[in-house]
Amino acid sequence: MPQLQLLLTAAILTDPATNPRTSVDAEADGLLTSSIRTHGVLQAIGVRRDGDVCRLVWGSRRLRCAGPAGLDAIPAVVLDRDMTETEYKLLAWAENHARENLTGAEQAEFIEGLARTEPTWINSVLGERLGLSGSSITAYRSVRAAHPDVWQAFRDGLPLNAAYDLAKLPHADQPAALLAHRAKPKARRGRKPKADGGPAVRVNRIKLMLPGDGPGPTATVVVTAPGLDLEGLIHLLKRLVSEAKAADDRRYDIAAMARSLADRCAGPGGDGAD
Repeated sequence: MPQLQLLLTAAILTDPATNPRTSVDAEADGLLTSSIRTHGVLQAIGVRRDGDVCRLVWGSRRLRCAGPAGLDAIPAVVLDRDMTETEYKLLAWAENHARENLTGAEQAEFIEGLARTEPTWINSVLGERLGLSGSSITAYRSVRAAHPDVWQAFRDGLPLNAAYDLAKLPHADQPAALLAHRAKPKARRGRKPKADGGPAVRVNRIKLMLPGDGPGPTATVVVTAPGLDLEGLIHLLKRLVSEAKAADDRRYDIAAMARSLADRCAGPGGDGAD
């Protein structure tokens, strides 16, 4: 049965082969160090015996931050049965994946390392053991085997789907495709690009017909403004909603709101524009 022991931090050896977390987040480490200094280590790390030493299985951040927090010993679960290298890796994966999301690059590196350890495991088996879909395993492994430029871009934050699309190209074509991907203008979230790629359509007057709720009548909204495009329309409608909410707070009815707006636009310097 595994035993909970207090071990000297200096006596615990880290093992990169079984640790899926390869990056260091200085800000996150600082917060964890502060927490350990205040509250101690709230969850034990995991180690395995290897002769006279203990090798880390999970908890690399807790072990790394214990020293700066002033601790020379740390609570550890000591695994007491012999396990294969693959079993240790799966334990480390499960603990790290459950506590805090690994980066995409860390996942890809770990998956590829596990595939080398178990060369007979196909992607669906890897996915089953790691709790990921087979298609996700394929994408991560493809990106890990991609051109170094694509792999580095993925490490730097290129989304998995974009990196996978590049990884499917011939190896020699991937750097140029990556440059082309980076050169594409980024579409605004939720906004489809214009079909013809031309300039924005602008009008001075637009009539909008809105279906009524249920069987009710159709509503018609007419907006008049010079050089109005869709973005300008959204801005004006948001202002109108804001004015309507303010009028409601003042207990105005719709006619009083209209008069108030007209008076403000007709007042000194009022021209109806921003």
